[in-house]
Amino acid sequence: MITGSIINSRAACLHDSDGETCNRLQINGIDNKIYLIATKTIPSTFAEKLYHWVSWGDSRYTELTYLDSATKKTITILVNKNSLLKRLHRAGTSKELINKALEPSVCKNGEELSNFISENFLQALKQKSIANQFATRNNPLSSKERTEIFQYWVKNKDDLINRAKTNSGSIRIRPSESGLSRTLLVTHEDGVTKAFVIFNRMKTQNDKSIGSGGFKTKINLCFELTEGKWATHTSFSDEKKFLEEVDVLKQYRNIPNILQLLATDEYKSHKTDETKYSMITELCTEGEAFEEIFNSNFNSKFPPGKLKHACKELAIALQEVHKTRRIHRDIKPENIFITKVGDEYKLVLADFGISYEIGTSAGEKLTGTPPYFHPKIAYFICNHIDQIPNDNQIHQPIDVWALGVVFYIMKYEDTPNWFNEDDRNQVFKKLAEYHTDPTKEVFPKPSDTTSFEYLIWNMLQADPAKQWTLEQVIAFLETSP
Repeated sequence: MITGSIINSRAACLHDSDGETCNRLQINGIDNKIYLIATKTIPSTFAEKLYHWVSWGDSRYTELTYLDSATKKTITILVNKNSLLKRLHRAGTSKELINKALEPSVCKNGEELSNFISENFLQALKQKSIANQFATRNNPLSSKERTEIFQYWVKNKDDLINRAKTNSGSIRIRPSESGLSRTLLVTHEDGVTKAFVIFNRMKTQNDKSIGSGGFKTKINLCFELTEGKWATHTSFSDEKKFLEEVDVLKQYRNIPNILQLLATDEYKSHKTDETKYSMITELCTEGEAFEEIFNSNFNSKFPPGKLKHACKELAIALQEVHKTRRIHRDIKPENIFITKVGDEYKLVLADFGISYEIGTSAGEKLTGTPPYFHPKIAYFICNHIDQIPNDNQIHQPIDVWALGVVFYIMKYEDTPNWFNEDDRNQVFKKLAEYHTDPTKEVFPKPSDTTSFEYLIWNMLQADPAKQWTLEQVIAFLETSP
């Protein structure tokens, strides 16, 4: 146990050793690794010190005082500073800082060493980690270009932040201004500053688009300099659609398994002077669920037990959406992404472009992706009913049915029979039959009431009164083996 007055908790903390051989000083923020060890064989007698000196041993130590959690006694140990500093040098800190830390006048005791590390080394280590991340994912930038971008950001950081604050919270620094190979975007929102490198120079620098969305949106990679994470940059021409999507995503910040919004920006096109809009969201590293399912990679990432857990998390995320009286209305594998967190894969719900709030005029429209329509909606279309009647019983079942279709596709790596129709009117007709004929089922009722198939069967009940609610879906996934 460390006494707070002795050591700076931002930088370091002591851990009692399991045996009698050593105590360890762990520096926080460096991947939780042990960087400093002081053994009880530290030379104490003149003979030991002489042998240590002759054998080129390192005798540069500093005192560190701590409270032993077992004996409750205050103990002073000697710490080998060079053991730490060599590792910090390998991690990317400068020789000048290391030499300064070795001076007895700078770090006379454990507290001063700890403070010095906190103030001078941890930021350098973070920058090194960010630089390592920046070099991944087939980055089209050369090492020189990456270095120039980092140096520009460090040198001009304060000025760029002030410019962003006075420019509605964001500013773009184009290559024509900075001399860099890519555009930088700096945002300042709710007291938090973020800086991004945008990879959207598709014609001149061979940056690749990673996709496109509805309403003429373009999606490119970008890199967050401030956190060292890859992200996606989506540009919009339609202000209304941009604001709608952003307003929805802001509601679900910090909700697990929903695509996270990182920043927004409004800017002028350098070619047409047209006002454009962009949002930056987290990068889901494994892409769309649709591609993984039909590339036969899905089962390796989501074997049966893990698939149930991932589906439960996705259902809970959708439940959070429904708590705000919002219906997604376009749940399908193309709008569900896969990301990797540690060693686990997770499903992420995205694309709220045609979602609506219950009770608004937007909810009356019959829109979405036809094969995922609820049978009752398909029945309305077949009977030329051009808007959803004022029926509060149909809204949430729309999403539950679509989610059930997604679970069906994930389970069987195939689509239900109505997907085989090329004509969308035939798709509507087949779906409507499940509404008009109460005896018609997507597939027979499974005999095993604990199976994943049984869950899907209950989600694909056309009668909203018989269809399971999200609460029932989540409860089943929590309790089934």
